[in-house]
Amino acid sequence: TIDIIHQTGFRRDHVLQQEKNHRKHSQLLSNLSKAKVLVAFSCYFWMYQVPMLILITAFDA
Repeated sequence: TIDIIHQTGFRRDHVLQQEKNHRKHSQLLSNLSKAKVLVAFSCYFWMYQVPMLILITAFDA
């Protein structure tokens, strides 16, 4: 039983350490993902919206 308690204690410490690392990491990731989302959105915009606008204006003309 002492072994089990020791293991669970160790696991909790490990999890806490991982949480700390994860929080640091996720801050970086959130900044990165914001940039990625912006890039992806602008790519999406240029790929899909602009041709549609060009087509619409071409049909209107």
